[in-house]
Amino acid sequence: LKFAIVNQSSGENLIFGDRTIIGKNPLSFESNFSGNQWIIYVTPAENDLTRSKYLFLLAVSGFIVILLATRYIYRFFRDLERVREKNEMLNRVAFWDRLTGIHNRSFFDIRLHEEISLSNRYGTPLSIIYFDLDHFKRVNDSFGHGYGDAVLRKISEALGPHLRSCDVFARWGGEEFAILMPSTTLLGAVTAAEKIRTVIESIEHPFIGKVTASFG
Repeated sequence: LKFAIVNQSSGENLIFGDRTIIGKNPLSFESNFSGNQWIIYVTPAENDLTRSKYLFLLAVSGFIVILLATRYIYRFFRDLERVREKNEMLNRVAFWDRLTGIHNRSFFDIRLHEEISLSNRYGTPLSIIYFDLDHFKRVNDSFGHGYGDAVLRKISEALGPHLRSCDVFARWGGEEFAILMPSTTLLGAVTAAEKIRTVIESIEHPFIGKVTASFG
């Protein structure tokens, strides 16, 4: 058998096979795949089609099966990738605060119940640090909510490197934040809170200077 695979989208660019049979053979098959139009030409090596008909039909069937299988496998993985992207987007909406990029209250509540159960089961300490920014309403009233949002983002980003990977840092609401700290005693939580307070007060903000926070 002689065959040729042509990319029709690029002006019948021969990808593989015998160029001499293009447009002259008795059978050809077209398919769109990966944004391109492909044509497969197939013809017996000899002019006597009857003598080669069984082998000829077998080869044609094989080409069709391979082409269709490749096409549907491509679509399957493309759809799978789209589902994964949608799941990631839903996860971001459900468990992450859009303004600051840290976890939201819904995620914090879920993890809180989980950590309380683990603490009760194994007798390990569990601490929560809660803090809010002092007089933050004045910032919004004086410079606008857009500026206030920028301050919240800057503080959230600055605290990330000072927390452990097991800690859950979340925006509780407005200018209020909470940190869930597994396997942490009261003394450990007080020490961590003082460190975080110092970090917040060390940040310089245009126009307003430093921002303080109250902890519990």
